[in-house]
Amino acid sequence: MNTHFKLSGKSLLKLKSALFSGDGKEAVAIVLCGHVSNDEQVTLLAHQVMPLTDDSYSIQNSDFVR
Repeated sequence: MNTHFKLSGKSLLKLKSALFSGDGKEAVAIVLCGHVSNDEQVTLLAHQVMPLTDDSYSIQNSDFVR
């Protein structure tokens, strides 16, 4: 079964901004999705991008987050 992921341009910009802020540190965002499926494929459609705030991390560096 194939899986596809779709998001709007606005959601893509928000996700890129959250994950690639320019500070060189790893980051995390949660993407809430709906889905449509049939026998051949599942399509996930992003509805909301929720970046974690800086105070959500106990460790945040260039190659690891906790």
